[in-house]
Amino acid sequence: MKEDKIFRVICIVDKGVYSLDYNEDWRPQDNNYNREDIINGVSFIGFEFDDLDENDKYVNLLSFEIANSTLDNVKYQNRFPYVRRFIQKFIDGKSFAILTARYDEDSPSYVYPSYGIDEPKRIVVESISFQSFRKPKFNNSKIALPFITDNIVSNKNVICHKYEDDFRIIPYSVGQGMCSLLHNGKIGYLLDAGAGKPVLRKDYINSIITNDLINDISKLDEIYLIISHLDSDHFRLIRWDSNILGKIKEIYIPFGLSWLDSKEKSINKKVRPIKELIVKSKNMALNCYRTEHPLASVKKNDNELITCIELNGENILYPGDYVYSSIGKDNNNNVSMLSKNDYEFICAPHHGDKESQYLIPSPSSDSSVVYFSAGNHIRWNHPNPESVSEHKSKGFNTITFNNSRDIKRITSYPTYKANKAIK
Repeated sequence: MKEDKIFRVICIVDKGVYSLDYNEDWRPQDNNYNREDIINGVSFIGFEFDDLDENDKYVNLLSFEIANSTLDNVKYQNRFPYVRRFIQKFIDGKSFAILTARYDEDSPSYVYPSYGIDEPKRIVVESISFQSFRKPKFNNSKIALPFITDNIVSNKNVICHKYEDDFRIIPYSVGQGMCSLLHNGKIGYLLDAGAGKPVLRKDYINSIITNDLINDISKLDEIYLIISHLDSDHFRLIRWDSNILGKIKEIYIPFGLSWLDSKEKSINKKVRPIKELIVKSKNMALNCYRTEHPLASVKKNDNELITCIELNGENILYPGDYVYSSIGKDNNNNVSMLSKNDYEFICAPHHGDKESQYLIPSPSSDSSVVYFSAGNHIRWNHPNPESVSEHKSKGFNTITFNNSRDIKRITSYPTYKANKAIK
C-alpha cells in the first residue's frame, strides 16, 4: 500500500450517482470490487482549502469519484457510522462536505484535476463532515465557503447577436450527455458541451475515439457556449478539452445560480449569467430563455436556459433536462408559449427519461425527428421505452446512439428539413 500526505478539500456534489463514468476500464476483475459498490457511488467536486487566503480569487478544482464502500466505511470520531444518514441531503445540494483523504492505489475511489488531462489517483477517504451552509464549523470557512455559495453577478439584460451569413445545426452523439453546434462557418454556438457513458474521459483525452465535434469547431473563428443547466453531463467537454475551451468567447448560464466551475481561472472571465439571449441571421432566429419553474424548484434540472431555434422556417427545440410538462406551466411566458409550437427537430428533454413521455409537442411534418441524446449508463437506462414509444405515437421519427463510444455527427441521417437551404 502506498501512502502519501493527508489532504483536506471542501466539496459539493457533482453527480449523485455514477458508475466510473470517466474511466470504465478502472473496473478490474482481479480486485474483487463489488459491482453494486462501483455503480452506486457519488461524484464530488471541490478544492483544497487549507492554504487559501483572503486574496485568492480562483481555485484548482478536483473531481472525486467515491465508491459506496468508501462512504460506508467512513465514521465519526466516536466511531458511529453516519454517512448513510446525511448523504442524501448532500446529494440534494442542501449541505456541503469537508473531505479528508490520502492516496491508496488499492482503493476503488479516485481523484483527478477537473480541468486537465492528468491521470486519476486512487484515494481512501479518512473522514467526511457534512456541514450546513448557514452554520459551517471548520477553519477557513469565511474564506473557503464563498467559493461554493456566492451567486455569480447576474446579467438580466437581453443579449442580442446579429449575423449576415446563414447558419446550420449539427447534433452530435455524445453518450449520456448533450451537445449540438449551430454555426455559419465562422461563428458557432454550442448548445451544451456534455458527454458521458460510453464516451469516457480517458478515451477522449487520449484521442482514441472519433471526434467530429472538435473537427468542426477547429474550422471556426470563435464559439459561444449555452449551458442549459449546471449538471456536468451538459458541460463536461470544456473540462476535458482545453482546445474547445480556448475557442469559447462567452459561456451563458442561467442567472441567479452559483457555479463552482466559474472559480477556475480559465472559466471565470467567460461566464455570463443571462435571462435571455437572441441570435439572428438571414435564415435563423435563436431565442434562449431562463426558466421560471411553476413550483419555484431549486433543482438544477428546473433552473435552465431553454433554447428554441427557427431555422429555414422550421422550429427546433432544445429543452435540456426541462421536461415538457414544466415548459407548458412555466411562469416565464416566453417559455410556456414554446409548448404550443410544432417542431421539426427536438432534442428530447432529460435524455428521454420517464417524465418526457408526457405532453409531447406536435411534429411539423412526417419527417420530424426527436433525438434521444442518451448513453448506456446502467443506473439511468435512458431513453425510457415509454418515452420513445410516445414520441413515435405522436408522429416523430426517433434517433438514438446509446452504445456509440465516438462523438459523431448525426446529419448524415435523413432527420429534419431545418438544414435544407445549407449545401
